[in-house]
Amino acid sequence: MLGFSQLGVPLGLARSGFLSFMVAVVLATESPSCSSDMDCANAGSAWRCCGATLKGENCPPTWSRRPRSAPSLSAAGEEGCVLPGTIGATECVCTPVPLSMCGGNPPPAVPGKKQWLMIGDSISYGCLGPATDQAAAVNIQVTHNPTNAANVWWGSHCLETWLGPDPSRWDAVSFNFGLHDLALDNERIEPANYTRELANITSRIASALPKVKLLWVTTTPVPLGIDGACNKTTGQGGCPPRRATDPTVFNSAAARAIQASGHADRVTVLDLYSTVTKRCGTNYELCPENCTASHVNGKWEGNCFQIPHNVHYLPAAWEVLATAYVNAVKALIG
Repeated sequence: MLGFSQLGVPLGLARSGFLSFMVAVVLATESPSCSSDMDCANAGSAWRCCGATLKGENCPPTWSRRPRSAPSLSAAGEEGCVLPGTIGATECVCTPVPLSMCGGNPPPAVPGKKQWLMIGDSISYGCLGPATDQAAAVNIQVTHNPTNAANVWWGSHCLETWLGPDPSRWDAVSFNFGLHDLALDNERIEPANYTRELANITSRIASALPKVKLLWVTTTPVPLGIDGACNKTTGQGGCPPRRATDPTVFNSAAARAIQASGHADRVTVLDLYSTVTKRCGTNYELCPENCTASHVNGKWEGNCFQIPHNVHYLPAAWEVLATAYVNAVKALIG
């Protein structure tokens, strides 16, 4: 391992936050290779599994690192390191990520409005627009965490940033993980680790906000046929790959996590998984069957509820999911 003096960095300068991070970036050449975030659990400041040659989601911009060997991705996308939006496997290395990437402080509270913090991934983001409009009609201000909440490993590192400098402002906090955790890529968190990390997150929210209403939101379904390696050229496979059987596994793990947190009596569950399966079934490729959809001028159009071969939704479906969110929060604080 190289020291500061070997890098030509004066110790006085190295103590500054920015330069310390840049030094950590250089030292990342000495970090271990990885296949997923949990491989970096004991790597200190290099806690995120990022591409050595490609940029992954919630990873710093790509820089030159010493090439590392990593397991290759199988045809089923079951092992190795494949980053979201890439074709096939790439080399990955445990990487230092500054907590500034978690985002900044929440926007100011609007006086007289109840405060709802929404923590979640692209599913909650998809609901954010219609949920904001619906919540405003019942005097609730919605604030989403400023970045994609990604997996529980990212959430565990960013949680205090998302709660903000005055956590007592929140009347309700909804939180959701799962689709990133079950992805067959560098963000994969196996169920046992998912349970442990989610229990820790739940306990920390409950302890920091002893009077807040907590809403856990279940992981939504994965359609059949997106468990192959990502290929954006052909449109086949998942980007990243996901198995249709995993959401129920991770939802069961989440239920265990809520119980293990010691605060299960304070957590209400919004079963967004069932909101979707009531319309799509539990094993489906298209929802509804034989539906069609196309991406036109930056928007999805068609008669599908869910985007074909994708975990995201068309506009009418986002309204349905947002309504479920808002109704659950209204029942808690409305």
